[in-house]
Amino acid sequence: MVKHPKYQAMDSARESEIPVIFKRVCEGTGYVIKEFAPKIPDERVCGPIPRASYHVFRKSDRTLMAEFYANGHSELKDEEFQPYYEKMVGMIEGSAQRALDEYKRHDPDCDRF
Repeated sequence: MVKHPKYQAMDSARESEIPVIFKRVCEGTGYVIKEFAPKIPDERVCGPIPRASYHVFRKSDRTLMAEFYANGHSELKDEEFQPYYEKMVGMIEGSAQRALDEYKRHDPDCDRF
């Protein structure tokens, strides 16, 4: 099933903002972020646009701290990262909400159905 364009706008905002927000929140903290490219099928298929995921690691020993996805899902993997995680989640969802608000400004009837 294909996502409504308003949700695609939110996913696009999250995808582009996750690395920016990570840099803003975690620069100089000893954590690194790695982008994992989406798997693109050889054949065209219906469905949501394949999007990258982002994983945060402790730089010193490469321990996985958290995962972030463009669809809004995220998962804290290590409690040590929790203060950064909570701040990032709030900022990421804020960017998604701004994208949705902008979409609704251009298509006020998008919630009609």
